[in-house]
Amino acid sequence: MNFRVIPSLAPPRARQFSDVLNWSGLLAPGILGCKDGSFVCGWEVTGLDTESLEPEEMQVRLEQLAHGFSGFGDEECFWIQLDRRPFAGLQQNGDPSPYPALNILEAEARSLLSADGTLYENTIHLLYQWRPADPGIPLEQGLEGFAQACRTVEIRLGMVFGLRRLGLQTEEDLDRRVDRFDELAGLLASALTGSVQRFRIPRNLQYMFLDKWLGVDFERDPESGLPRIEGCPAVILTLEGVPKACPRGVLEVLETYGLEFRWTTRLSSMSPRTARKHLRKDEKVWAQNAADPVAQIVDGGGGRRDRYAEEMALGAEEMATDVNRGEAVGMYLSTLTLIGGRYTTPEELQAAAEEIEAVLVNAGFKVRYEREAALELYLASLPGHAHRVLRDTMMPVSDFVELIPLRTSWKGEVHNPSPLFPSNSPALTWARSMTGELFHFNLHVDDVGHTFMFGPTGGGKSVLLGLLSAHWLKYPDARVIYFDKGYSSRHLVNVFEGSFTSFGGETGRGVAPLMHLRELGLEWGVDWVGEMAKLSGVSLTPALRDEIRAGLSNALKTGFLTLSELQTYLQNPELQSAIRRFSRNGGSGLLDDDDVSLDWENLTVFEVDELFQQNEDMALLALDYIFAQVERRFDGKPTLLVLDEAHAFLGHSIFASRIRRWLKEARRSNVTVLMATQSLSDLTMSDLADVLLESCQTQIFLPNPKARTEKVRKQYLTLGMTKAQIDLIASLTPKRDYYLVKPSGQRVVEFLLGPLALSLLGKTSKEQSILAGQLHKESPDYWREEVQDILDRHYQGDSSS
Repeated sequence: MNFRVIPSLAPPRARQFSDVLNWSGLLAPGILGCKDGSFVCGWEVTGLDTESLEPEEMQVRLEQLAHGFSGFGDEECFWIQLDRRPFAGLQQNGDPSPYPALNILEAEARSLLSADGTLYENTIHLLYQWRPADPGIPLEQGLEGFAQACRTVEIRLGMVFGLRRLGLQTEEDLDRRVDRFDELAGLLASALTGSVQRFRIPRNLQYMFLDKWLGVDFERDPESGLPRIEGCPAVILTLEGVPKACPRGVLEVLETYGLEFRWTTRLSSMSPRTARKHLRKDEKVWAQNAADPVAQIVDGGGGRRDRYAEEMALGAEEMATDVNRGEAVGMYLSTLTLIGGRYTTPEELQAAAEEIEAVLVNAGFKVRYEREAALELYLASLPGHAHRVLRDTMMPVSDFVELIPLRTSWKGEVHNPSPLFPSNSPALTWARSMTGELFHFNLHVDDVGHTFMFGPTGGGKSVLLGLLSAHWLKYPDARVIYFDKGYSSRHLVNVFEGSFTSFGGETGRGVAPLMHLRELGLEWGVDWVGEMAKLSGVSLTPALRDEIRAGLSNALKTGFLTLSELQTYLQNPELQSAIRRFSRNGGSGLLDDDDVSLDWENLTVFEVDELFQQNEDMALLALDYIFAQVERRFDGKPTLLVLDEAHAFLGHSIFASRIRRWLKEARRSNVTVLMATQSLSDLTMSDLADVLLESCQTQIFLPNPKARTEKVRKQYLTLGMTKAQIDLIASLTPKRDYYLVKPSGQRVVEFLLGPLALSLLGKTSKEQSILAGQLHKESPDYWREEVQDILDRHYQGDSSS
């Protein structure tokens, strides 16, 4: 490395810390000029989502990354910086919801996010330093060369990472004045102090001395010997030695650990010529150290040998051979910096550092607490300080990429991505990822929200359907239409003041489709009565369809009609017999009821379990009518259409054609179809399988311990899932973990279900649903008493949670 070593790295006495900082000033937004004539820029990195990545694919990505870091020279240096910080918490956006239960759910979720201390946020940045070969060139020419070098970095590394260049951010204050913030300077300030900083550029100031602006007080604690930064205790750990067998997952643990720190990995690039020169020197030194000095004199070179030095000499020789073959190498340095607050004791910070040390030592690394060399290593961890340090280790770039923070957890979309929703609409709900990070959960991919959810009984499907339905109601003019099968939503409906309708049985009601023929249309009536005839074994000819049309048309002239009345307008005995079978005269009033309308609220539930248990033909005709009424409500308002136990609908052609149309066309009317099933085989073997997979870009999988069995594994493979994804689903915890798959990413998430949420959403058994119906008759607000009891026991009566 040919960078000029920054002078006076020993702990300064009369000198200030700013004197040893290599930062000079901002030359342009996101471009730092350094005192040694070099330039620095940075990118925010979207790394690899390794949660369900196949090992073979991961290896390919690592090889691509190693190739990307190859080819850089002595004047270039990289820092990969991971900042892990506690989540700051969520504030309520906008006005409270008109639904008290939804306010309770969101308040409890915010409380859980900010209070349990387990939620963290990771950010990864790539910093790059480049110095012109000729330090005497004009600044403009140097900046042009730097711009070209940055483009090379983006081309080489952009094939693996997502890179967003750090630059200028602008904000308008209350006086409509524009404030300018430099992202790179803010990142450097944050690295110095260990806390998030934003760097506002004073108006009319184009260049500033960043060493003076950002310099901190750096000193050593007289008792522990550990550093103090800005008066706060700090620990700087250096990773030494690389285990011979270092599995990838070892260092990923750092990316998920429940502590705040900055992990910086530096790669000082080396040209082949410089690398060979360095290796020849190392090989010579180690070869000399391998021999016993006394033996060299007495025995002329014989006698005992230092085996460790011999191994090091051989390693240098082998690495030189690899360099001659084209292998890229560089100097590797990895540090972890922990900086406490003003009220953090050195003992508390030491305990945190020891937790990290234990993880690394168990993985085979050596960890050094920096004391005398703390300042030198602290500077080396800061972008723009490429000076050689004692802890530098030469290694192939292919090994370096195994030892850097690569993992970026997909965090979802902060706002609902559908352009059919109001601008900047919030995400549907929040969750926590397996890495302990906040996840913004949405069903939509652009304007398509269609989703299928699969999981065996007992996996938490009903609770999640209730959670998504409840949060859907946060959007203006939103409605949920929910086809339930098993009464799991009865309590949910009561809590959100919706309507719950069951059909048939002792407590259910019927429908009167022909009473609504004017609004549904004559042709719908012809199709519906024709389907009734076919279900009765009638071969429906064009002539019979014409007779049905004429009978319905004549009946409409006299006003509303029933099935019993329609018989009088038909002449064909087969048609009359078919209609009589489904009318009151045939013994059932399910399709011939006096109640002329369905109940509709913003949350409308149709319970169909007893409907299917009575007479399948009746169920098909009743649901076809209800579906037609549902479709009339596709008017552009945000509509969530839930089909629980969707396999009950997919097997019938009368529903399949309508569901196919919904999946293809309903998104234009701002409708999201959410289908849940516990029968994956029914889904994959359905005639709708292709359109389901094409239209449902969002897929939610519940834990399934049987996912690895031969029969079930084949069904998952049919959906295009990989072995790694199937293994992941088999390992998840029921009623806690959910695996979300979207084109933009995959993530295992845990929804924030505290005692209040479980009280509002978790009463899904049939026994609980029957009780909910009884309690609702006595008092519609029965659920509030339990909520208040939970607030008193868990939240000290704080209704804001």
